[in-house]
Amino acid sequence: MNIPKFKSEAEEAEWWYANREWLAQEFVQAAKEGTLKRGSTVVERIRARRSLLVPLSPDELAKIHDHAQQRGMEDGIYARALLHEALDREDEQERRKAG
Repeated sequence: MNIPKFKSEAEEAEWWYANREWLAQEFVQAAKEGTLKRGSTVVERIRARRSLLVPLSPDELAKIHDHAQQRGMEDGIYARALLHEALDREDEQERRKAG
């Protein structure tokens, strides 16, 4: 499937939403094949959104809230910090494997 040129942001948003299942399959396939790269069109488009919706259970949200409160942080800022730490650990593990 080719990504068309869009006349408006609304048209683009509708297209991406309508094709979200295809997009997810493409990501999984590219990851399996090792062809998913930072500069790929899909990654660049997602980066441009500057946000990501991550569904969390009520228990997970409660844990985030409790830990954030203990640290005097807002929930979102704490969750973002956790994500950064996890990504840094993943990067370090990948460097160790490659090195």
